[in-house]
Amino acid sequence: MKNFLTIIIIVILGFIGYRYFKNNETTIVDAPDIQTENQQDNAKRISTAEIAASSESKPGDVYVTLENGTTRKVAMAVAFDNDNFTEVATYRETFISQNKKFLAIQGVGFEESFVHIYDVQTNILHEKVYGVFTEWKADGNLEIESCNLAGENCSVKESTDAKKPWEVITTEKSEPERKIETIRSEFNSEMDFLTSIRNTDELSTFAAAIDSADDFIKGTGPFTVFAPTNKAFSQLPQGELDRLLQPENKEELQGILKNHFLGGEHVYTEFTDGSEFTTIENKKNTFMRQSGSVKINDTAYIIEADIQSSNGIVHIVDMVISN
Repeated sequence: MKNFLTIIIIVILGFIGYRYFKNNETTIVDAPDIQTENQQDNAKRISTAEIAASSESKPGDVYVTLENGTTRKVAMAVAFDNDNFTEVATYRETFISQNKKFLAIQGVGFEESFVHIYDVQTNILHEKVYGVFTEWKADGNLEIESCNLAGENCSVKESTDAKKPWEVITTEKSEPERKIETIRSEFNSEMDFLTSIRNTDELSTFAAAIDSADDFIKGTGPFTVFAPTNKAFSQLPQGELDRLLQPENKEELQGILKNHFLGGEHVYTEFTDGSEFTTIENKKNTFMRQSGSVKINDTAYIIEADIQSSNGIVHIVDMVISN
């Protein structure tokens, strides 16, 4: 009987001891793998960026090295073949954002500057934004400068969402740029260019000159038109425009206006450096590429290109073209 009672007491004491230690035990949890987390974070941050050595015929690709030491190719330079000539998109410089999550890649293609944004978090190279890189702001947003084809009338564009710096909006526009936008908006691709020119306030002087020159455009087209703005005509010598608009000078005026018309449709990319195109008066207009812009007869820059009409294409120029 004693043995039985002893066993019962031992069992009870054992149960009480088990409950005591169970209620007071400390649970040991494995510490997070700090090194692994750091490695993952470093894999999402850019340490350095470089453009591989290249030649003119094979421009360099863009590589980034992450903080974990791995290297990625993030952008490949591309060559474009356009009928009779080849243009190359060339990467020039790279800029890492302050948070090291994005890379701005400055490039030039088809004589126009652009910026590509690489997102290291998603490993995506986003659609290019036309303009020249200005800065990464402290809040993570991107700022670029965008100019017209003559490299003038520049405006500032910036992103408003630091998580999507490739989405930029214009924050500052110049008055000339607003006028150029108005010209394009007033053209109707289903309307002939003469009607559109007459309906556009910023081309009213060109319209008046065409009307004073009488019927000098022969045929129904299509034509390529280089339309000088009102400001372009204002840069003629004082009194010259009034003189040209006099009836007795109609033939001279016609000769000047014919410098602004080519037979057939010719888009901006066709005007390569040193190329020549024949005007409707059978004279040659020479086109030069200078600092990414097209200059005609060393006189006028094309400041807005490829405006479509029902019977041709219109390019806006900043000077009256001489020949």
